[in-house]
Amino acid sequence: MTRNLLADSLSPYLLQHKDNPVHWRPWSAQALAQARDENKPILLSIGYSSCHWCHVMAHESFSDADIAAQMNAHFVNIKVDREERPDIDAIYMRALQLMGGQGGWPLTMFLTPDAKPFWGGTYFPPRSAYGRPGFDEVLDAVARAFRDKRDEIEAGAASLSERLQPPAPTPSPDNRQRPPLQTEEIRDHTRFVRHVEDPIYGGFPSGAPKFPQTQAIELLWRGWRRDQDARAKEAVERALTAMCRGGIYDHLGGGFCRYSTDRQWLVPHFEKMLYDNAMLAPLLAWAWRDGGQPLYKRRLEETIGWMLREMRLPGGAFASSQDADSPDEGGEGAFHVWSEAEIDALLGDDSAIFKAAYDVTAAGNWEGACILNQNRSKENADAEEETLASLRARLFAEREKRPRPGRDDKILADWNGLAIAALAQAAAVLGRREWMTAAAECFAFVTAEMSDGVRLFHACRGTARSEMAFSSDYANMIRAALTLYQLRGEDDAPNGDAWLRHALEWIEVLDTDYADGGGRYFDTRKAEGAEALVARPRGGEDGAQPCANFVMAECFASLFHLTGSAEWRRRCEGILAADGGDMRNRAFSLAGLLCAADQLRHAARVEVFGAGEGADALLNAARGAFGPGLLVARRPARDEAQEPSAVICRGERCGLPIRDGETLLLRLSEGEL
Repeated sequence: MTRNLLADSLSPYLLQHKDNPVHWRPWSAQALAQARDENKPILLSIGYSSCHWCHVMAHESFSDADIAAQMNAHFVNIKVDREERPDIDAIYMRALQLMGGQGGWPLTMFLTPDAKPFWGGTYFPPRSAYGRPGFDEVLDAVARAFRDKRDEIEAGAASLSERLQPPAPTPSPDNRQRPPLQTEEIRDHTRFVRHVEDPIYGGFPSGAPKFPQTQAIELLWRGWRRDQDARAKEAVERALTAMCRGGIYDHLGGGFCRYSTDRQWLVPHFEKMLYDNAMLAPLLAWAWRDGGQPLYKRRLEETIGWMLREMRLPGGAFASSQDADSPDEGGEGAFHVWSEAEIDALLGDDSAIFKAAYDVTAAGNWEGACILNQNRSKENADAEEETLASLRARLFAEREKRPRPGRDDKILADWNGLAIAALAQAAAVLGRREWMTAAAECFAFVTAEMSDGVRLFHACRGTARSEMAFSSDYANMIRAALTLYQLRGEDDAPNGDAWLRHALEWIEVLDTDYADGGGRYFDTRKAEGAEALVARPRGGEDGAQPCANFVMAECFASLFHLTGSAEWRRRCEGILAADGGDMRNRAFSLAGLLCAADQLRHAARVEVFGAGEGADALLNAARGAFGPGLLVARRPARDEAQEPSAVICRGERCGLPIRDGETLLLRLSEGEL
């Protein structure tokens, strides 16, 4: 029998471990049956291909013959890609947190033969170091405990598994006493988020590490647009500016890294994720449109340039991520960092201006090397942009000669849904038709290659397809479809209503296969073949990506405004009431829900009537203003005599007809009907 069974995996992360001496199995009914048949505990290792510490543990421990021998002797070893199986990751990450552990990857969990968790952690060094027990000691201790204290372990695992079950579905909205989130509650929670912003370096929280927190930033932006809260706008711009100038941004190739390890946004882990960049791009577009800062426009163009240049795959879909580590060079960030001597040699007499702008010194700013950033040169950088752009181009060309970090080229439906919406919104704001075309082509790929006609597949790579999908796949693709319906629509496509038709068909699938009976959705389908997990997760808060239930609440709100059907409002309010019951100190994890509540309560829509050049001009103006709290709908003329016109509606109130694009934009900027 083949001892390591990862060679035929879809996941590049699993393929990275196919030559380990560990007897890895992918998660499967066969692997779980083996654990039961051999009466062995399961060692579950969860990570992803661009994770730096996952690589470290793979090199240090999973390639070590002695440690592998321990693993093979005492455990059934299962390797999972958290991006391919977010449901498994969600269950066992939650288990670690319930044990009091700090989450992160690689996630190392020990399970009973029936897959119930009983102990775990994240990264372990091979031998005791850094104040952490060695993995060799951990393996020995867990194996002995399972052998000698089996009854205690089984009892604890059963108890923990009970705590992993999601709460029972709540009654329908009509039977609840608590109303869904109201305007003043949305304002209060928005103020809470603003108050915990880092007032010096921007972003959330004031310490480290710092993640982009895009849902919280959108919530603040909605507060600015809704209430003209200048302090909310300042907080958004402080965060975006800090990220755009910091080392978390790739100043040569474009795109943002996953997070910063420090408060100042200087030192990232250098992996770049599709989802982060897809969620940051619309924020940059909105901030540039409302504030006119050229920095935001440049970063938006550079980030989408990176997506199209380095992440777009044949067929039009997007890969998942780029690695933090470089092959052959052996170090994290080796592809990205520079020495002063390298800069001097490449730029010659022009190096002084570049070094001053990008914090390049002989001592370096990170482990003796220089991470390019503009944290200390805010005033001069914009004035010298034309010169700096040519110098960056020279360095970029030189960097292209370095060994390139690995790329995880699996395609995920939910992350591509985020990318589609981002491209479409950025295209509308900047008038970049080629970006809109890229969004439509990506959508076409997902519907053709990652679907059986109606139901989606979560992941694909080459000719391989996953056998399942998650509610996040449907939610993000529904939002993508509604975005294209408004921003591309029937004037640009022979069957423009197809965008809306896709959205409604996918909602039917969610209702059939994922509904929890209380108005929300489980992460997984009702049945996944013979596989039964120890819990059926149901997302109730935002993580690195938006919660599927919150995305659906926003989609229902948008459908209510676009169609006028009270049924969509009722469904949105059901999710708001179910998940918004206890929001004390939870505004960050529920930011997406608050955005959905704002969409329902305060969104306006622009309805454009008629056809021809006049209607097109109005439509283009409205689409350029699209964003949080504004929807766009094209309507047929009421009669042949009606001139092209637009009206701005809030709720059931609509303003007077507007017949030119400039007046429409002025009214939208003033918040008038």
